[in-house]
Amino acid sequence: MIDPQGGITTYGYYRNGLLKSVTDPAGYKTEYFYQNKMLDRVVYPNNTETNYVYDLNDRIIDLVNKKNGGEIISTFHYEYDPVGNRLTLTTSEGIIAYTYDKNNRILSAGATTYTYDNNGNQITKTEGGITTTFQYDYKNQLIKIEYNDGHINEFRYNTLGQRITKIDNTGVINFIYDGLDLLMETREDGVVIGRYTNGLFGTGPISKRDATDEYRYFLKDALLTVTQLTDGFAEVMASYTYDIFGAIKSATVVDDRGIRQRFTGKELDQDSNLLYFGARYYNPSIGRFISADSFTWGPDDIRKNIYGPSAPILSHQGALQPQGLNLYVYCENNPINQIDLNGNAPSKWKTLGTILGWVSIILGVIAIGIFLYTFIPLL
Repeated sequence: MIDPQGGITTYGYYRNGLLKSVTDPAGYKTEYFYQNKMLDRVVYPNNTETNYVYDLNDRIIDLVNKKNGGEIISTFHYEYDPVGNRLTLTTSEGIIAYTYDKNNRILSAGATTYTYDNNGNQITKTEGGITTTFQYDYKNQLIKIEYNDGHINEFRYNTLGQRITKIDNTGVINFIYDGLDLLMETREDGVVIGRYTNGLFGTGPISKRDATDEYRYFLKDALLTVTQLTDGFAEVMASYTYDIFGAIKSATVVDDRGIRQRFTGKELDQDSNLLYFGARYYNPSIGRFISADSFTWGPDDIRKNIYGPSAPILSHQGALQPQGLNLYVYCENNPINQIDLNGNAPSKWKTLGTILGWVSIILGVIAIGIFLYTFIPLL
């Protein structure tokens, strides 16, 4: 890939199509190693590495970061219940325990508590004695967040469910799309404050030009997560690191020009620390969406075409819930080997072609989704 400054990023692949290496324009290489087609180890240009261990259900259970020579930098151990709810997270800083109700809705994560409406949408979050409230429309789309200090975020959507307006203390931002891609941002008075140049269809922006004609270019990892921003002179303007579920661990920012794209290229709302995935909002600190997955897929021929012979569990007669029985977890607790393009369904990925294939599937299902749903009898 050749970026607008002429820098070349090179991708290498194994014979089975799995990503083998990424070499950035400066010549620094990141290498990927697999066991049974699951990512086993990543070696970074500074010779540090990350090792991954999975359970029999392909859920991440251990992550170990090491220095060259084997000295451990940090460890993360995850435990789950039979339907995939995270029960504990153990790190060098201690243990965080999680509790749930009978509908797999998270009730507590450590000292943070959550409540829900009858549709399974999270309506309150209480942390340190401070409560944030969430409101939804009849389509279960998040339309308002009210914070303890009195300030409010409001959201509006088009008929396709895409967020087209955000209102916060800084004013109004309108979003204009080209299919799934964010194309432009405007103020309430119509003045353009951001224009995006997007990559291969559905893979997100390559660059953003702001109202002063300043550019920011997006550098991403293999999961489309934004790791760095550069300016028009190839100088690094921001760097971000994340945990495996997308929570930001560190950020070094010179000037990010209001750019919100972060984990897997999704937009981060700074006030709520939620990621906007399109169909739903995602809380990376607990690895869960704040509302249930309502997306069902139709007849068995479509299901088999998408998933193959080992299709996920049917939750309705003739219809499929992409996340299985648990409608809140992110990518079946396997965020290293799966990606969710719009908050509806995870996909195991091997190459960029796999991601692009999923974009076309999602667009096709959206186009016929209303028709299919009409003929899906509920139990």
